[in-house]
Amino acid sequence: MLITQIGDEYFIPLSNAGQKSFQLLEESEGDFLLAKEDTGYGLINREGDYVLDPVIDELKHNKGNFYFGFEDNQFLLIEGNELKANVRYNSYHRITLEDGLMLEYIHGKLRRVMKEGGILLDAVGMEEVTRIGEDLYNIRFRDGNLGLLGKGGWLVRPNAPLEKILMGSNGLFPALKEGSVGFVNSMGEWVIQPQYEDLTLFQNLWQDLKRRKMGDH
Repeated sequence: MLITQIGDEYFIPLSNAGQKSFQLLEESEGDFLLAKEDTGYGLINREGDYVLDPVIDELKHNKGNFYFGFEDNQFLLIEGNELKANVRYNSYHRITLEDGLMLEYIHGKLRRVMKEGGILLDAVGMEEVTRIGEDLYNIRFRDGNLGLLGKGGWLVRPNAPLEKILMGSNGLFPALKEGSVGFVNSMGEWVIQPQYEDLTLFQNLWQDLKRRKMGDH
């Protein structure tokens, strides 16, 4: 889709929008343009037609055809559609979005890890969520236990006070404790006790883990 700009105005001349001007037109990896007018933000398809009217107070692209918005004191998770965008999730509780990580807080306490179209994890007692890769999260609870969460749920359940867990294979996951690395299973139980200083498996992920760990200090 061709986007042109004259001064502070944006246009998509080779579309149904013709010479209509916009305050902002923004492309993303998805199939829709994020548009802004005086009335707010909306989404436009490849033909130049609105699939989400420009009435949203705040709107930003998240991933694919999913967007994160705020309107009328509600946080919105919106999926673009060629005919009409869908609000996949809405909440009056605060949702934050940073680096593709969406977290919902209820009464000021971390309660939910969100995915593009809704809830990925709803758990009491979460203290910290760290994104370690694409759709991979380390979840720490107030009791100190750490788990590894994937797009489909727990990969390693939070049953031990580990420092970090990385993606593994064959049911084994590299885990860091007190500066040493070993391997845990999906239940968070040690299969190989933490005794190694370095690993060259898993495409050198352990070396990357050490660099991140040093960066934490």
